[in-house]
Amino acid sequence: MLRRIKIVGMIGAIGIMYSCSSNEITTKSGVKISYIKKGASTDSVANPEQIMSLNIKWVIEKNNKELFSTSKNGIPMGIKCDTMAKKNLGKLYDAFSLLRKGDSVSFSLTAEDFFEKTIQSPLPDSVIKTDFIKFYVGVENILSMEEFQKKQEAFYEQQRKKEQEMAQEMNMKDGVTIDEYLKKEGIAAQTTPSQLRYVITKEGMGEKASAGKRVLVHYSGYLLDGTKFDASYDRNQPFEFVLGAQQVIPGWDEGIALLNKGAKATLYIPSGLGYGPRGAGGVIPPNAILKFDVELLEIK
Repeated sequence: MLRRIKIVGMIGAIGIMYSCSSNEITTKSGVKISYIKKGASTDSVANPEQIMSLNIKWVIEKNNKELFSTSKNGIPMGIKCDTMAKKNLGKLYDAFSLLRKGDSVSFSLTAEDFFEKTIQSPLPDSVIKTDFIKFYVGVENILSMEEFQKKQEAFYEQQRKKEQEMAQEMNMKDGVTIDEYLKKEGIAAQTTPSQLRYVITKEGMGEKASAGKRVLVHYSGYLLDGTKFDASYDRNQPFEFVLGAQQVIPGWDEGIALLNKGAKATLYIPSGLGYGPRGAGGVIPPNAILKFDVELLEIK
């Protein structure tokens, strides 16, 4: 149920080969980029201190089945061109780091390259290693970190308003805002700038988890009415992912980074940091607030 790149030296260090057509570029790692639209030629690629704001979608190439789209989240994906992203994103880094504001492109990777070697996630149902995953990427803007954070905050505020409206319209047991729920339950939670609420239920030891580290986490996930929608505890199989690499929902990337090894916590995740207006898996409704009991078992 769960689910940012530095340019080192000159772009030439990445290694690109231009095809006979000016509408195609092939990176040294073999990613063939086809331009759908080119942005202004005077715009530069993102530097290590900037964030690329991307509209992105990926589909299974053989049947055009959509697997992910930022349009369903309601907010573009933020990618930082730094060394961590180069390490974590591999061939995706080669493609993203060549793009300029206004560019729209497509390219393909094998399912093995993308899921197993890059984001290190199990293959989705009906996808095999040799299938091709096609990406459609549009560079909406290149922003400073401050500009991107302001844009995110505006989105989160919009989501909070949607949560309140949804509560009034649905009149359901879980149709409340996070703050209303916490007040009713007598829970004293801490709040981050993004409006993630959390309670540390057991202190861990050592340094907190940081972006780029591989973490092993046990969890149980609930809707606010108590409905459990997923739990690694039930499978006796902890979940492993790279922190800060957008392999999980934003509330997890932020929440797990608050913990050190052995710590336990409860995360109360607003929909803007979860699955937003799209929901997930048929069991998480649109604009749902999520509650996760998490335990950080290991930091690698």
